[in-house]
Amino acid sequence: MQFGKIQTLTVDRITDAGYFLVDDEGDDVLLPYSLATDQLDRSLEVDVFVYTDSKSRSIATMHLPFAEADSFAVVEVVSVNPVGAFVSIGIAKEVLLPYKEQSRDVKAGDRIVVYIYIDDMTNRLVSTMYVERYLADVSEEHQPFEEEEAVDIIIYRKSNLGWNAIILPEYKGLLYDNEVFEPLSIGDRKTAYIKKVREDYNIDLSLRRSGYIHTNKTADQIIAALQSNNGYLPLHDKSDPALIYDKLQMSKKAFKKAVGLLYKDRLITLEDDGIRLRLNQ
Repeated sequence: MQFGKIQTLTVDRITDAGYFLVDDEGDDVLLPYSLATDQLDRSLEVDVFVYTDSKSRSIATMHLPFAEADSFAVVEVVSVNPVGAFVSIGIAKEVLLPYKEQSRDVKAGDRIVVYIYIDDMTNRLVSTMYVERYLADVSEEHQPFEEEEAVDIIIYRKSNLGWNAIILPEYKGLLYDNEVFEPLSIGDRKTAYIKKVREDYNIDLSLRRSGYIHTNKTADQIIAALQSNNGYLPLHDKSDPALIYDKLQMSKKAFKKAVGLLYKDRLITLEDDGIRLRLNQ
């Protein structure tokens, strides 16, 4: 039985307390009627999440969380008490974030990045904001990425160089400030691209494909201009070339090409009288 994990178990017997489910090893766990989303029959296979409740009992639920043990997650702080904070993983069972595992003070409503694991002492789910402890290393023998490969990331910290990110499921990467042309926040999930695995085996990331970065300086100019004008420019494909040059010091042809690329990469939206920077992507 895997505690803190979503798994497929089989209905073995039905009792007054609920359904008892078994795994391939014959270990069983109770699925209370209140945590079943449907009426079940014997021998039926069901997907459940198994955890330890407040009385240290093993319990299964058919209400599945968005995060499991041994994984990184973006969670919301539900409450804070003398023990620590509790965060939501999308089910009634909340996960403890002990004070010693908080990298800063948190309050209810905060969105934070944590690593979720099983506590060895209590066998219960707990979480920590010190996610770097659980990030895997890249080495000469172990390089799981190719340059320009698309990866899913979670932004977890702002640093002097830029934004530190978790390359899912377990690696560390960096987005440099001078290569980020959109608003970012802790907890943002993005698609990024492997720009380079450095000699020290740290990984440089980009939010755009490398070819885009190297060949489209005009796009960077447009993003910078948008950021300097509250995210909006009154320029479009019917604008006078002289107006475009006056605002951006580029030709109308270059402007239209760059706008097309920015729109394709979902960095801007097109409006009747101009272009606007996308704030939520």
